[in-house]
Amino acid sequence: MGFLDKFPTSTCIYCGKEFKLTSSLRKYCSHNCYYQKNKNKIIKRVVKWQKKNPEKVRKANKKGIQKFVDDGRMKKFMRKYYLKNKKKWMSRSITYKIVYHKGSYKKIILEKDFFKCKKCGTKRDLQIHHKIYPTKKEEILKAIKSGTIYILCKKCHRTI
Repeated sequence: MGFLDKFPTSTCIYCGKEFKLTSSLRKYCSHNCYYQKNKNKIIKRVVKWQKKNPEKVRKANKKGIQKFVDDGRMKKFMRKYYLKNKKKWMSRSITYKIVYHKGSYKKIILEKDFFKCKKCGTKRDLQIHHKIYPTKKEEILKAIKSGTIYILCKKCHRTI
């Protein structure tokens, strides 16, 4: 006769599986069943704690990121995602350099939109919004004319 044979059996509230009762308070056969049954309560409790303790959350996030970098997962992530999408990400920086630093593309865009936000019409804190990121000057001019690059204020730009 084994050690667990002495204990009575009970059924799990979540999955219905039978298990040995080692404690009279146990209602679930595993931690997984407990979590699945009480997932929403647990998430609410965690979010509430995070709102009360923002400094501890910041420290924990910092430690987690450092651990991510230290144990080599960051390199794997970069290899898998960055190198895979490098052309897409590089096109953004190329477009940014061309529009902001070379030529008068910003002026062309501002004149096209009459120096005001396309959404709300304000003339303060104007920014350029890109739906696409062309890399050649001709493509940029074409995008400006077609309306895929246009002016928004800072507030409207955040909502998009």
